Amino acid sequence: MPDFRMTLTRKDAASAEVHKRRDEIMAELAAKKRRFTIGALFEDEQISKHLKAYAEGCEESLIRRAKKCDMKPVDENLHYGVALGSNQAVEFWVHKVFS
Repeated sequence: MPDFRMTLTRKDAASAEVHKRRDEIMAELAAKKRRFTIGALFEDEQISKHLKAYAEGCEESLIRRAKKCDMKPVDENLHYGVALGSNQAVEFWVHKVFS
């Protein structure tokens, strides 16, 4: 059976604290005349803490959904990251591979 990646992306998972930190990072980079990248969010310790907690909370949900399709995790890896929505809202995503 081929491998499938199941992904969850949430626009409402990032707290007001995360959005405030995003604004601070953007302002810091602008003051230094540096370009803003998603990596700046992912590398920030405060945002990464929230992201990791969100991802770990989603893992069990992904596994339950996969079981309904008779799929099992390929490995123990859980992948996660951040993205920006169309209105600069911070989005958290998490995915796991199943077969």
